[in-house]
Amino acid sequence: MLKKPPRVRDNNGALQVRLRLDGRDHFINRLGCFDDPIAQARGQAICAEIWCDAQQGDLDLSLNRYRPLVEGRDQDLLDALSSLAEEKQQARVTHAYRVVQRFGLPIRTRVEVARFLAWMKAEGLAASTQSTVLSTIRSVQPGNKALRLVKVKVPARSVQEEVLTKQEVRQLLDDLRSNEEWFYLCFGLWLSTGLRNAELIGLTWDCVHLDESELLISKTLRRDGTATQRRLWSGTKTVKARVVPLSDQGLQVLREHRKSMQCLGLNTKDGLVFRPLGPLGICMTQG
Repeated sequence: MLKKPPRVRDNNGALQVRLRLDGRDHFINRLGCFDDPIAQARGQAICAEIWCDAQQGDLDLSLNRYRPLVEGRDQDLLDALSSLAEEKQQARVTHAYRVVQRFGLPIRTRVEVARFLAWMKAEGLAASTQSTVLSTIRSVQPGNKALRLVKVKVPARSVQEEVLTKQEVRQLLDDLRSNEEWFYLCFGLWLSTGLRNAELIGLTWDCVHLDESELLISKTLRRDGTATQRRLWSGTKTVKARVVPLSDQGLQVLREHRKSMQCLGLNTKDGLVFRPLGPLGICMTQG
């Protein structure tokens, strides 16, 4: 814990608050020039706040509460979320970063967290989305007590209401067969195998074993979290390959589809089974 009061120090002309916590030195920067009286006052105030909280048992061990804001924003939080988004390349992390950036205010104390929750609700974010955003922020600020104490109640959804009936499935397939043949083939295989979306999109012909009536699922084409119109090659959700048997319907769909692609001169050796079509004209190749 904190045994001695924090002190201000001169770090090559910049004012810095130094404290020793659990045997390690910690620093708070972005306070201004060491010779600036206003910066000195700000630094001394931060030292006093930290020492007071430590004596009362309310010290924020992450020290985020005491770091200065940059134009009213918690720049350390934004930097941490930006780094995580770059590392993970996941849509949920990128979305959390953009939400916090758009909010534009600190999220450190209970009052600030409550204000952030009220703002997200007013923005129309669903409870599940709010919960995901808070969870992502906690992952980069595990010491933020105010965030740990808040839980968003996510209402249970009825899965039964989201499941299509057999009649609805038939109607959908009939409509796709008549109006969107390309999507009929894709949707038909998805229904007959239960593949995840990214697995189906990333399925290549070298993993389609028609003679054995099976698919080898070893990779995916997942959406890039930083650019939703771009996809990246990745492993499966479980990081393991698996074999998925094909039904008679799925086998027929793939045989017909391969013939159609061969007539168009498309790659049916190791290319994508469902090559993207549409105004974007994206052609994704492995590697």
